[in-house]
Amino acid sequence: MVNINSETGDIVSLQSFNYEELNTFQFKVQATDSGVPPLSSNVTVNVLILDENDNNPTISRPILNTAPLTAGYFVAKIRAVDADSGYNALLSYHLSEPKGNNLFRMEPVAEKSGLRGE
Repeated sequence: MVNINSETGDIVSLQSFNYEELNTFQFKVQATDSGVPPLSSNVTVNVLILDENDNNPTISRPILNTAPLTAGYFVAKIRAVDADSGYNALLSYHLSEPKGNNLFRMEPVAEKSGLRGE
């Protein structure tokens, strides 16, 4: 996972890390001098992986209203999830291809969105 340069102490990763698979790990490092007798010290290094916006939201099947509809009534609820973390997982919804003369509007609620007929 990591390698340390024995002369400089520089630590470099040997691979890329994906936050959704591994968000933290630790390892121990020992520094030893060249004296006689050699003396050493140990430290535990904690690595925190930062999340990237590398996952698309997944939209689940809409919940539809099957009752007769009139203007302003609930039509459907759209739910989506994003495997990313924090700000990268915040979702918003909008109509990407509105049809007609403003037949629908989206309720601007984060995480859940209702579609209402106008």
